[in-house]
Amino acid sequence: MRAGALRVAAADPGRAFEPVVPSPPSALPPGPLRVTADFAATVAEPLPATAARLRTALLTAADELGLTVTDVTCGRRSCWRRVRDRTTGRRRARSRVGAR
Repeated sequence: MRAGALRVAAADPGRAFEPVVPSPPSALPPGPLRVTADFAATVAEPLPATAARLRTALLTAADELGLTVTDVTCGRRSCWRRVRDRTTGRRRARSRVGAR
């Protein structure tokens, strides 16, 4: 699996908490977050299983950082398969499916 774009946004901007200290202008409002992640995957594992592994990793990381995440959405960006390079004999990834 290859990670792609990762977006973090307020889960419900209308229900954000009042900040305890002034936030920088680019900061998200305090409160639960929504994470959206794109990924590319090999055809060796079913896409739902790959998305579940990514979702679990993101939720674990958020928990370790002390963030409240209410929703993680994973979208497939592309798939690739392993092919053998004819000149070196080594295996490498080759794209099979383009952007969603």
